[in-house]
Amino acid sequence: MTATPAGFDDALLDTARRAVLGWLATVDADGTPNVSPKEVFALVDGHIAVAHIASPTTVRNLAERPAVCFSFVDVFVQKGFKLKGRARLLRPDDADFQRWAAPLLAMTQGRFPVHAVVLIAPTHTEPILAPSYRLYPEHTTEASQVAQAMARYGVQTRADGAAPPSDADDERLRLVSGFNDLFVVIACVLLLVALAVLGKGWQPWAGALAVAAAAWGLAEIFTRQRRLALPSIVLALAWCGGVLAAGLMWRQGLPDDGTLVAAIAATAAAAALHWRRFRVPITVALGCAAAVALALLLLLSLAPGLEPWSGALLSVSGVAVFALAWRWDRRDPTRQTWRADVAFWLHLLAAPLIVHPVFTGMAVDRGLGSSIAVLALYLLLATVSLLLDRRALMVSALAYVVYALQASLEHQGVMEHGLAAAALLIGAALLLLSAQWRGARSLLLHALPVNWRAWLPPAR
Repeated sequence: MTATPAGFDDALLDTARRAVLGWLATVDADGTPNVSPKEVFALVDGHIAVAHIASPTTVRNLAERPAVCFSFVDVFVQKGFKLKGRARLLRPDDADFQRWAAPLLAMTQGRFPVHAVVLIAPTHTEPILAPSYRLYPEHTTEASQVAQAMARYGVQTRADGAAPPSDADDERLRLVSGFNDLFVVIACVLLLVALAVLGKGWQPWAGALAVAAAAWGLAEIFTRQRRLALPSIVLALAWCGGVLAAGLMWRQGLPDDGTLVAAIAATAAAAALHWRRFRVPITVALGCAAAVALALLLLLSLAPGLEPWSGALLSVSGVAVFALAWRWDRRDPTRQTWRADVAFWLHLLAAPLIVHPVFTGMAVDRGLGSSIAVLALYLLLATVSLLLDRRALMVSALAYVVYALQASLEHQGVMEHGLAAAALLIGAALLLLSAQWRGARSLLLHALPVNWRAWLPPAR
């Protein structure tokens, strides 16, 4: 089959995700093949990006003969793919280097130097199958091949007989890698709280500024050097929160509109600086939240007549954040790099921005119509979540829909304990959806036109 610019099919992407190594074949000057094993590679936007870590022969061959073949195999299932095409070398000073190197750098996490990126544009793709699949199709299955491979490699099943854990249905989030993450977070929180209290005793803004400064300093160690996920998130929140609090408390008493705008603008700038230095995924969402708040404040101050439309403007902002999250998701369809984490936090921000105006209207009118509107919007979010394989959209809007259902039940006099009943109904529905997530998503994807599916994450 021929690879298209729109991307690769689900089977190829799934096999690449499970493959431990890839093999890149180039042609030497005398016409003999040169095959080099590649541990760090990624399939993105219909291309194969391969890290040049220590492959001088490959680089030398590509300079004169760009025709290549890249292959990878799932050693347990004994199926794989061979992709032929032409390659070009992207060095750090090339304009497109950062785009294609980003997923590779995220995989190496600084352990290996990526001197360049071998970018392959496939023109032809062929499956690789163990001979048993063709010679003995009636006796050969993926399960039998896995059993043989496990015996050959000395791999044992778990003592309880259960299958190894699979992340096929998980929306993976790099949060805690071990108890040390929690240990560091506890220590950081104690230190930051102490600095806030001590600084506040001198000036109200001094404590917040001390928190921000300490958070940046600690991030130099635990984010930039140690790369601990949970402490990095906490320190990013402390940095942006400290800058915002210091800006708000710069003047005594309640801040005026000018102080509020300045504080939010400083927070947006602080998030941008933090992202440029540390690349913590949640920082993008923090910066977007500050940017949305700043844009709305400026717009309403310049055009006070838009005040009645503030809810609609908030929803539009939420749609814009959602579009940005989708763009990040599109850059990592297999969810293997930090780009997927950036998208997660943006989706978590987008949902309440979209839903909040409807919820505000419902708070005034606790009638059945408003509750149905919130439930319908949540059902739409659930459908979009399935299509994008993103549960974060549903989670961040969950409080709204629980309150909507509780308000409806109590307003209509159906149940006395509306909150408990709403939590029971929503919880049961979410558990059922979680159990059937994979099947429900597959049905939705197959109902879409083929060209639409190319824009969505592959079925897992």
